[in-house]
Amino acid sequence: PAAPHAAPRGQDRKVQHAALEGEHSALRAVRQGQLRHGFNIQYLRSGYTLLDQAGHHQSCPSCKMMWLRAVSALLRSGPLFAPIGQVRHATKKSAGSGGSSRTSNPKMLGIKMHGDQLIKPGNIIMRQRGERYKAGENVGMGRDHTLFAMVAGYVEFTYQYFPKKRTFIHVRTRTKEEHQEYIRLKVEKRQLEKLRRGGAYWRDAFVEAVKSASPTMYRAYATRAGLPKDRAQAAK
Repeated sequence: PAAPHAAPRGQDRKVQHAALEGEHSALRAVRQGQLRHGFNIQYLRSGYTLLDQAGHHQSCPSCKMMWLRAVSALLRSGPLFAPIGQVRHATKKSAGSGGSSRTSNPKMLGIKMHGDQLIKPGNIIMRQRGERYKAGENVGMGRDHTLFAMVAGYVEFTYQYFPKKRTFIHVRTRTKEEHQEYIRLKVEKRQLEKLRRGGAYWRDAFVEAVKSASPTMYRAYATRAGLPKDRAQAAK
């Protein structure tokens, strides 16, 4: 029997002689089609065992080194096999998105009806957490501190500064004419207060404004302006 490392006959002998010349010769022989199924890469990677075309094992060390050089040259070439390279992946841990997607439904808190607005029974005036605004005249409070009107009328806000600052919400049962008169008196009072607080410079203007004010405002500011309570006496 032939030796295990004996060269195969025919075409395989040419391939073996071509591979002995070096990597370039072996690669050239493979590209020319002379080395078709002369080796098995799967066996080569697992046990470094080579098979020729006849199926004989090529376990000779010199033959093994020859075929390893030929296969390595073949793998480094481009057209026949895909290039084998190292792909570097990201190693930075990305930030998590947990917690940012949770949300809650809106509570619709805040004031719903402002001062001097006409309101109907059952309408909500204020939705709040806690008693920040107190319930005043004709105003009810729900179990979640919602303020609502109990009668029809006009919304009014009043403020208490002593002993503690508080805000009360009322619903005044006035007619439309009464409410318009109330607003007119409130505007007139604001103008008189502005002149009164102006000091000596606005003293004369304040007195003249009190003289021409409405009867209600005259009675309220006559003493502060140095005028008699009776307007008839002031006219004399």
